[in-house]
Amino acid sequence: MKKRYVIAALAISLGLSACSNNGDVEEPQDEPQEEVQDQPQEEGQPEDAATSEEEPSISVGAEEELQEEIASQPGIADVMVQVEEGTTNRVNADIEINDEQELSAEEVAATYAEMIKEKYPDYAVDIIVIQDGQMLTQEQFE
Repeated sequence: MKKRYVIAALAISLGLSACSNNGDVEEPQDEPQEEVQDQPQEEGQPEDAATSEEEPSISVGAEEELQEEIASQPGIADVMVQVEEGTTNRVNADIEINDEQELSAEEVAATYAEMIKEKYPDYAVDIIVIQDGQMLTQEQFE
């Protein structure tokens, strides 16, 4: 009778150890992602509807000359000017002022919007004025 208990105990412990993962957790493997490659379209085949409605390209570039001109003014700590050309032509300027600035944030925005409009008369101008990491104003000039 003792033999049966010993054999039963061994069988149970073997069964449990076979089902155990020893604390290792198997993480599910990600399915491999399929790479989609642009393939040249063969002549004579119609274009897909998705490819026929391509978004217009937008060109964005820094305007170094204006940045330097604005940055050289008193009360200006830092400036970034970007020109966007696409469906809407726009000039974005972030102007950081310091304690030496005598003009209000709105006056700063208007002053430098005029300067930008002289060079880009047909562009919308969006100016953000910042001081000590806080946005003081955001003005748009059409």
